[in-house]
Amino acid sequence: RTYSGKVWNSAGKEEVAYTQIFKDDSALKNIYNVRERITHEPLSLVTGEIIITEKLSENLGLGIGDTLTIESKDGIQHDLQISGIMELYVYHHVLMDEATYRSVFGDVPDDNTVYVSFEDDGLLSQEDLSAISNIDGIESVSLNSSIMDSFEKMITGINGVVVILLISSMALAFVCLLYTSPSPRDATLSR
Repeated sequence: RTYSGKVWNSAGKEEVAYTQIFKDDSALKNIYNVRERITHEPLSLVTGEIIITEKLSENLGLGIGDTLTIESKDGIQHDLQISGIMELYVYHHVLMDEATYRSVFGDVPDDNTVYVSFEDDGLLSQEDLSAISNIDGIESVSLNSSIMDSFEKMITGINGVVVILLISSMALAFVCLLYTSPSPRDATLSR
């Protein structure tokens, strides 16, 4: 179950995040490799608490043990404690189990998201995706692999710019050294 809603820190700074509700921790781990970015320590859902993505944590200035105000699908706001900050680079996410959502907001929203894992994403053509999205009740279809491909292409482009900047700065430093070092003629005149 996924919905997009507002989240706030205690100072009132607001972001929009995808709140995802999982039956339990094993259901979460079937979809995400939930881990802390630096240590790669695995994270688990804790009933009564939430896991948020690192960029959301940075944007709102929050850490483990802090509280985040979350808006339910019905617009009800409630504070929840952060038990983990996970590595994920696409969108802002707030993850929790059904028991947490139910205890805070009441009824859990109806299922509205289906995650399907393929050994090879190449098995789905654009026509297949169009056919799936034309089924009554389906609002969108997205492939995580296409999102990740776009991300990787963007990073590759940035890496190219960094290499060009490094080469340019080294060439500039070399030119500066040539024009600032004394010439052999200057050395003989100074004697």
